[in-house]
Amino acid sequence: MQCAGLPDRAGRHCTLFEALARSVDVHWRLVCRRLYISIQLIAVFRLVLLTLLAHLLCAALPAAAGSFSIDPIRITLSEAKPSAVMRVENRGDASITVQLQVMRWSQLDSQDQLAPSRELLATPQIFRLKPGQVQVVRVALLRPVEEQRELAYRLLLDEVPPPPAADFRGLQMALRVSMPVFVQPKQDANAALTAAVIERDGRRQLQLSNRGQAHLQMTDLRLESLAQRFGAAGDSSADASSAAPRIVYQHDKTLYVLPGQQRELILPTNAIVPADAGLSLRAQTPVGTQQWSVPVQSK
Repeated sequence: MQCAGLPDRAGRHCTLFEALARSVDVHWRLVCRRLYISIQLIAVFRLVLLTLLAHLLCAALPAAAGSFSIDPIRITLSEAKPSAVMRVENRGDASITVQLQVMRWSQLDSQDQLAPSRELLATPQIFRLKPGQVQVVRVALLRPVEEQRELAYRLLLDEVPPPPAADFRGLQMALRVSMPVFVQPKQDANAALTAAVIERDGRRQLQLSNRGQAHLQMTDLRLESLAQRFGAAGDSSADASSAAPRIVYQHDKTLYVLPGQQRELILPTNAIVPADAGLSLRAQTPVGTQQWSVPVQSK
């Protein structure tokens, strides 16, 4: 609005209207801003309220699940020992039904692959256990063993949940136990692991390759750097006694690498992998602590 050049009275009215317009504009801007903030607060409060309500509902709902244990936790078969037994015990306070499935176990693209198999027989395939009751399961090999390479299977024990009662309001959870079964070949077979740090799709990965004829089981896997903890890199004046392994990456879960297969573990983005310092892989295996040197693939 332009008030300059108007007569005095008209100019005064024009100036008054201009000031009023500015006041109304500022007022509505404040109203809109407060309304926007209020809407944001309401959305945040609603999200918090829904999250809290979900937690309260899950905590209030009872969860029904059985509990059973197996012994042993792994079975090894061979030509001389084609069968074995396993004990399944109901450690819960209610009766449960357990179903068995035999699966052939392989690995592809660093992932476990399971497929139904008739090469093993596990019986009984389904049974019911009262609290404290024990069921003996017999596992038998139905095919010839390999000449050189070990075979791998998984025995899945699934709890079959009963139909819920009409008045039950809660969550039904079924327990699954996956037990490895290995079949040794006729000839002596061992694992032969090689490890390397590679780069794929812009990410550093620890590649584990088993070139042997038997599986390798590892726990508490650690990728360590032999760079000196004290002194700058390349500082030859640093005391050799100050050199100590530094953990670059750690994998706490049990890891299997089947014969002829490889697994790749993605390293954290903040993991420091020095190319000019030695890397080693240390892990616990059934025969004790083992260690491997780990080269770093150049970019």
